[in-house]
Amino acid sequence: MVRAGAALLTKVADLTGRPPLLGMSTDEMRNVQEGGAFDGSKAERELGLAYTPICETIEEEVAAYQRQARA
Repeated sequence: MVRAGAALLTKVADLTGRPPLLGMSTDEMRNVQEGGAFDGSKAERELGLAYTPICETIEEEVAAYQRQARA
């Protein structure tokens, strides 16, 4: 179903000249399916970017959501 949806959204994007909705192009879905890996070492090296571990990021987001829900 996802591949069919991506194909449809890619066709619509081709017709309108706009990027596919939600970034769901057939190319993007192929990357996801094949387990495309990305390396951020160049960004770390050249831009000084520091990545936050995923568990820490999720904990921070949950805490922010809980603070917002109380407000």
